[in-house]
Amino acid sequence: MTGEIAGRRSARPVALDRVRQGVTVAAAIAQVVLPATLARSFRRDLRPRRSSQPADATFAVWLPIFAGGLGYAAYQGRPGADRDPVLRAVGWPLAAAFASTGIWAPLVQVRRYWAAQAALAGIAAFSDVARQRMAGLERATAMSAGDKALLAPP
Repeated sequence: MTGEIAGRRSARPVALDRVRQGVTVAAAIAQVVLPATLARSFRRDLRPRRSSQPADATFAVWLPIFAGGLGYAAYQGRPGADRDPVLRAVGWPLAAAFASTGIWAPLVQVRRYWAAQAALAGIAAFSDVARQRMAGLERATAMSAGDKALLAPP
């Protein structure tokens, strides 16, 4: 099997594939570590007085998102995955979404609320680009079980 669609792998990885893998792993870790580290330093007395604040337990919704991101990062970071056309297609947008998630908490911490909103918009936009690319590939290729589990929506 030799073509990207028929064989699911191109002949050789390129340097940017390995860079993509590294950036994705770093961004997936950062999206977990930065908010978790900074969450302890968000002081309630510094929050705006007249705004409603969600309960702390509300943020538990991020646990499956972070777990999925870390799982994807590990999956795409394994040896040989650098040539996978599915991971090539969705890799950069997901890395950017992970980085946007990671930068959100530091932006809120330094009270750059509009920039934090832009980071949230970036998460949505980059994730949607990956979703659209995934949908196109899902129709064009036979996807592996791992690709389906970690990338394809239910």
